Amino acid sequence: MADSDFGSDLPRDHAHAVGVFALYYNRLEFVVNGLFQKYAPGGPEARGFLFAALHNHQRREFIRLVASATENREDAEDVNYAMRCFDICSENRNLVLHAAPLIEENIEALTLWKTRRQEPHMLTGYDFSLEDIRGAAKGADETESYILGLIGFLEDRSRKRPERPPEPRRLHLSRRPETETSEQTLPDSDGG
Repeated sequence: MADSDFGSDLPRDHAHAVGVFALYYNRLEFVVNGLFQKYAPGGPEARGFLFAALHNHQRREFIRLVASATENREDAEDVNYAMRCFDICSENRNLVLHAAPLIEENIEALTLWKTRRQEPHMLTGYDFSLEDIRGAAKGADETESYILGLIGFLEDRSRKRPERPPEPRRLHLSRRPETETSEQTLPDSDGG
């Protein structure tokens, strides 16, 4: 794909890393759904409905609570660890994928702007290095592999208990000064 087809105003390496992170996170969320299905009551349709109706925080808490009530201590601790890792990956995802990029030349970091929930007229900018974004992607990938192995172990005790990966690194927030939305120009919906 030619650079002009990709979008010349985006830093290619950063955009690629954000895309990889999004794909890894989506895969992780799919695997968390598998763990949710193990613990949720009812048939597949009821469990699917419940999963879709809950937010990630509610899903994580549900999985933690049921695992604590139904699994032995060591297994419940593994599930709790998996959900803690998923929680960090979700926070990282929300920071990176729910923000608009500020396009700058000769960047060392990707600046993403988010509106504040309590004050939607205010923008907060965060700078993320390429290493930060790639690290978030790696954390999501390792967490997905761990949860997949954990599901397999919990369903078939003849399998080896998976080794816990390192806890994903929370994205370090290098915050820029806040600004009013009227002072900052964000891209139009048509890319302008």
